[in-house]
Amino acid sequence: LVFNKYSFNEHVFDCFDSNEKAFCYGLLLADGCNHSNNNEVSIELQSRDVDVLDGMKRVFDSNHILDFTSADKYSKRKKDTYSLRLFSKYFSEKCNEIGLVSRKSLLLDYPYWMDNQYIPAMINGYIAGDGWI
Repeated sequence: LVFNKYSFNEHVFDCFDSNEKAFCYGLLLADGCNHSNNNEVSIELQSRDVDVLDGMKRVFDSNHILDFTSADKYSKRKKDTYSLRLFSKYFSEKCNEIGLVSRKSLLLDYPYWMDNQYIPAMINGYIAGDGWI
């Protein structure tokens, strides 16, 4: 029997009832990845944005350690990065259901299901991830 030493609230996106959740959703839409084949949702940001990932961990009630990857002059990686990797079949399936799908760049739909009061925070998260519209 194997237990995961890290945990998070895999039901965080069951109900969008805060600007913080909407911001995290927007950020994941911009920079996140849902690897549904191995039930992993992840996001990687430059090291200067590590505080954003720490905030996401708080929203997700996560005790995960952020993975650090150093810039490598021998590869295409030009900046140090941190990543948050969340493993959960339920969370990955929920993300698929709300539009955070694999290869989402060409499939992104407006979240009509989200309460309008949270749309500005979601858009803010998306812009924070991609930098501009």
